[in-house]
Amino acid sequence: MPKVTLLQCLTHRRLGNEQALVLVTVVDQNNEPVVGASVVVMSTKAGAATDVNGRCSVDAKPGDKLQVSYIGFDTQTLTVGNNNNVLVTLGENKAMLDEIVVVGYGTMRKSDVTGSIAVAKGADMIKAQSFGALDNLRGKVSGVNIFSNSEQGTTRRA
Repeated sequence: MPKVTLLQCLTHRRLGNEQALVLVTVVDQNNEPVVGASVVVMSTKAGAATDVNGRCSVDAKPGDKLQVSYIGFDTQTLTVGNNNNVLVTLGENKAMLDEIVVVGYGTMRKSDVTGSIAVAKGADMIKAQSFGALDNLRGKVSGVNIFSNSEQGTTRRA
């Protein structure tokens, strides 16, 4: 009976046309991990989202195309080779960032928002030199009312 080493098993696994686990790491231009990036194997439509370290794993075989995307970044498509580890660097898409609106419960495209959009810039709020964030918002955005109670032990509400 011939001896088979672990290295031979791993090499055989990736040289064949079989699926194997591919570890994908997604970072931005500053080499910071991109949390929640979408990684999809185009041939099977199977995918995963990156964790807090910018990593995820997908089953793919050599020659499969991986599509990596995240809001505000350019989508990248790459071909899986014989390497089980893939590093993807996403570049910012500044034009796309202008079209994204952060709402209280997630993010939406500007075109999908119904109603009005108001902006309160952090730089303007810092100039106010108030002690509380809610005080800084007072009068900055129409339709937002900030209530203050003068009673001790109560909190402000918006």
